[in-house]
Amino acid sequence: MGSGVEPSTGRGAGWEPERPVHRIPALATTHIHARLRAATRALHARVEACGPFGRLASGDFARADYRAALEVLLAVARPLERCPALAAGRVERLVADLRALGAEPEAVAPAALQPPAGEAEVLGARYVLEGSALGASVLLRRLGERLGLAPGAPGCSYLGAVAAGAEQRWPAFLRHLAERVDAGVDAERTVAAAVGLFEVLVGCARTAQAVGR
Repeated sequence: MGSGVEPSTGRGAGWEPERPVHRIPALATTHIHARLRAATRALHARVEACGPFGRLASGDFARADYRAALEVLLAVARPLERCPALAAGRVERLVADLRALGAEPEAVAPAALQPPAGEAEVLGARYVLEGSALGASVLLRRLGERLGLAPGAPGCSYLGAVAAGAEQRWPAFLRHLAERVDAGVDAERTVAAAVGLFEVLVGCARTAQAVGR
């Protein structure tokens, strides 16, 4: 997840864009992709406007806002990465970045989120995670401009990793998603999993905002 999270404007910390970014070839929208976009559109907007993600999206943010966003992403990544199909080193990179920023990642409690239990749930989670990666390169540039953090520097390993190859992974994932649903994977469960992950992100971001992080 880019600093989990589809930005309609390209402003935010991640999420799938409403229109393809210029380096990604236009793809025909499949039925399952259209359903996922419709089901998560409002939740995506809430994430982008909420807590540290809202401040990152505005472009007017401090180091503490970036650190709080990483803490939210770590809280969500911990239960997700208990699913072998989603294990990708996110937790390790987030922990390293938070330590580099002077935070205490051990104090970040896992979100109240069950690890995906089947292929449909994995696909729903991957929809959110792969979409979020598309905004990571934008945020990396902003971190350099705003905080002086260069790509590859301590504090940026997570975003650097998710940004690498994101524009190739996204269309490949959408094709895989459509193929698996056409092959019989439950579309309702896939959509429900994506919605559920967005809802958890909203809740964690609101908590971060409430505690003033």
